[in-house]
Amino acid sequence: MSIRKDNIEDFITSLAKIINTYGSKSYTAAEGIEYIIDNNLWQERDPSPGLLDKRTFRNFQEFCAAPTPWGLNTHFQVILDLCHREPKILHKVTEVGKMQQGDNRYTIDHDNIMVYNTEQGTSKAYGLQRLHTERPDLYELVIEKEMSVNAAMVKAGLRPKTYTVREDADDFIRKIKQVFDQKTIDYIVSNLLK
Repeated sequence: MSIRKDNIEDFITSLAKIINTYGSKSYTAAEGIEYIIDNNLWQERDPSPGLLDKRTFRNFQEFCAAPTPWGLNTHFQVILDLCHREPKILHKVTEVGKMQQGDNRYTIDHDNIMVYNTEQGTSKAYGLQRLHTERPDLYELVIEKEMSVNAAMVKAGLRPKTYTVREDADDFIRKIKQVFDQKTIDYIVSNLLK
């Protein structure tokens, strides 16, 4: 994607409209977010020189929340949600979400992590960060869409394999028979009767 310098303001305004109309259901907005991040378009905003005040944002989340034309007029969590189908972009958004303006290193802003819950539990962002750090080989497979984040986390031993069953006794029994050997099933049954 390449945008002429004189079209950047229209691009950001249009992107904000798409995000505010379709939210996390937008399939095209993630590429626009990536373009903004890759070209550092969020740090200093002067959408209408001489008419509107120039704004400098301390962090990407501030830019996301700022009203249009300075920002995207949305919550950072919406940006994370709309990028979830694109692991590479989601990773960029997560990393820039921790970055402070003017800092070329990525630093963790603990307040933002707690608010947006991007580094905890079973979220894609958390999984991508762990894989990037601990298993770059599996991270690359996720980025190339050859493996899901969850499957990679399980394969890396960073997350236990889980199963989902309906609230139905017959379905539960079928799943137990599929997953466990007879010795384990006997153990389960004997402990259920205690």
